[in-house]
Amino acid sequence: MKTIVLFARRNTGLYCLSHLWALGYDVKVVTDDRDIADTAKMYGCEIVSTDKMGSFDLVLSVHWHKIIPTYLFKRKPAVNIHPCLFKYKGHDPVRRHIDNKDTVGSVAAHYMTDTVDEGELINEYLFETGVCKSYGEFYNVAFFYYYKTINKVLKTIFK
Repeated sequence: MKTIVLFARRNTGLYCLSHLWALGYDVKVVTDDRDIADTAKMYGCEIVSTDKMGSFDLVLSVHWHKIIPTYLFKRKPAVNIHPCLFKYKGHDPVRRHIDNKDTVGSVAAHYMTDTVDEGELINEYLFETGVCKSYGEFYNVAFFYYYKTINKVLKTIFK
């Protein structure tokens, strides 16, 4: 069984944790989000810190808000799942999508490197969002693409 260390927060991280667990992966979780921690415990997932992760096959970041230590990139593949990467790198791209009244969103996966959001792209799904007035409106469309993106990452990494 492959082990994934998931750095996650917010609802998107919660959905992705549930997806990985449902697919049968051994998921170790790094989080400061109480809902994710409670759900991880319910699923029997280990809560870990960056200095006590043990062995793993993949680092996956979903809406994590801190820089992940670069020494982890040297050990195993490390992938970031990022909304609207084609247009907005960095923090809170969905807010910029909403504020700019964009109508095309995306969910992308890229390898993590020393430079934030600059690693090699694995895949990116573009989709129509219409003009969103809230995060909820954006994610009602985007959640499906998070699942597709994670599935693509898993197939790419664990060929």
